[in-house]
Amino acid sequence: MFIPKFRMLILICALLLLTEGYTAPTQAAEHAESGNQTPPPIIMKMPKDLSTLSEGETITPESMLELEPIALRTHDEQLIMELPPLGEPFAVYELATGVTTFINANFLNAGVQLPMSVLILRIPPDAKTNVPAEQGLQATVDGFIHSYQKNSRIKNLKILVNEPTIQDGHPARHLTMRANIEEADTVFDVLVISSEKGTWFIQINYDPNDKNIDNHEHYLLDSILLREDSEK
Repeated sequence: MFIPKFRMLILICALLLLTEGYTAPTQAAEHAESGNQTPPPIIMKMPKDLSTLSEGETITPESMLELEPIALRTHDEQLIMELPPLGEPFAVYELATGVTTFINANFLNAGVQLPMSVLILRIPPDAKTNVPAEQGLQATVDGFIHSYQKNSRIKNLKILVNEPTIQDGHPARHLTMRANIEEADTVFDVLVISSEKGTWFIQINYDPNDKNIDNHEHYLLDSILLREDSEK
């Protein structure tokens, strides 16, 4: 089955990144919070321009994706973004190094589980280094690519995007890769953001053959906001 494979994918990705020992998991409570109780909004892609429709003609969307806002809080900072409705809360781990890890491989679209998973790391600043933000982001991405290139489980790795950007006013770097992992065609879409209080690493893994994700996944990363935690 595909979904169990994706659960394995997120664990493999986490292990590739988290090479240092970690503590026991914190409570897997609802660290991700929905912004409201109304039905989630839906974004769609139509197969043609609606202005060209003839009178009485009907059209079926090429793809659609439900979205809802979530907020992940840690160390007086929060990350807010749009994601498909959660099938279960994010599992949260605190590493001995101060890194906070959020993992979820259970997202729903119209009640059906999606072939996607999300790994988010909040990395504290390193007091021993004083490098420009862009240089630090580049080093983080380079290390991430190297860890995937040397992993025997990952085949046919291709880098599609690797470029600096700005996200919510913060320096960031966007990386997109595609590969076969555990025989599954997978896209790894990554955004690394530098804030005043540390670095956020957001990785979305998904099946590019699912158009409901492939046509709309870019919106998930574009929606990210960083804010001071108002619920300290």
